[in-house]
Amino acid sequence: MSGHGVASFAADAAVGRRPEWGRGLAGVAGAAGLGCIVWAFADGLRARLGLFAMGTAVYRDAQWASTAAIASFVAAGTALAVWLLARFLRAALGVPVRPLTRRRARFAKLRAAAAVPMLLILAVWSLDEILVRGVRGAPFVALGLGAVTSLLLAYDVPRLARNGLAALRERTPLLGIPFHELDALPAAGLVRTRGVVAAGDDTLWTAQGACVWLRRTADPTPLGRESESLEARPFRLEHRGARVFVDLDPARALVVTPAALDPVAAEVGLPVGAPVEVIGAVIAGEAGAYRGAPPRLGPTPGPRGRLFVFAGPRGAMNRRLVLAAAVDLLAAAGLLGSVLFLAVAWSYLGFLARR
Repeated sequence: MSGHGVASFAADAAVGRRPEWGRGLAGVAGAAGLGCIVWAFADGLRARLGLFAMGTAVYRDAQWASTAAIASFVAAGTALAVWLLARFLRAALGVPVRPLTRRRARFAKLRAAAAVPMLLILAVWSLDEILVRGVRGAPFVALGLGAVTSLLLAYDVPRLARNGLAALRERTPLLGIPFHELDALPAAGLVRTRGVVAAGDDTLWTAQGACVWLRRTADPTPLGRESESLEARPFRLEHRGARVFVDLDPARALVVTPAALDPVAAEVGLPVGAPVEVIGAVIAGEAGAYRGAPPRLGPTPGPRGRLFVFAGPRGAMNRRLVLAAAVDLLAAAGLLGSVLFLAVAWSYLGFLARR
């Protein structure tokens, strides 16, 4: 994913989207059912390991193949269950998903469709060693099926890790930033404050009325997010008679509004009059200007500095970012863990078979 794509994910993670409870919960239930089946197979794996020293060489080879099929089924089934769980948890919790091109969407469906018949073959082979007697190279075929299935699903691991880390990077600047009322801002430093948006010297006019930030999407579909354009104007933030100026640079601002819960809306704005929470840095002006003029808020320091403007329940942006990071990082860990389990299991089974 490009840097733009990672940044878009983090912005979408902060915004969230409307939960799809029906689809999400049905998918989670399906993933849980598959997980129960995998657990039952894993429970029988230990008993099979005690049978390796028994019988003739033909029996031991067949037992090796059948047990390898169990291990491969456990690894591949776990990978599929994690993949499904992450996919449908995003829908249930309103966590963003990456917009896919048609080619990538077809590839994702193909991976899931290819995993099912391979899992069925592994499940049949794992029932009893007699089913794989006479199958040339059966242990290696079982390993291959498990590895292909796991790797097809683990294809998403790099993207999931990048997305999760991107969400955490957006959350990190928010940790430990103290809250100050608008009339009690310090002369410098990072602050969190809140107030009501008031028009500055210029505003943007939309169907919603006067706005200070606007996102337009030429093609209002998930595939059209790359064609979006952002506009912003500096504005005043007011609360109980106090006011500050907010330097809103669209390139360095993360703006979240309830209307943006629809990620494919053609036009989303931050209207004048909206109550918001702002996280940024107090900008030092000319000598002595701070006392005689309202303070200004801008992005946090550094090349990656951002100005956070959030219209919605207090703290919801933090929760969404952490939730998005948790779902994707746990999915990446689960998919990678299934591949590592298969490698370790195969090494151990090979050791037992050749003792």
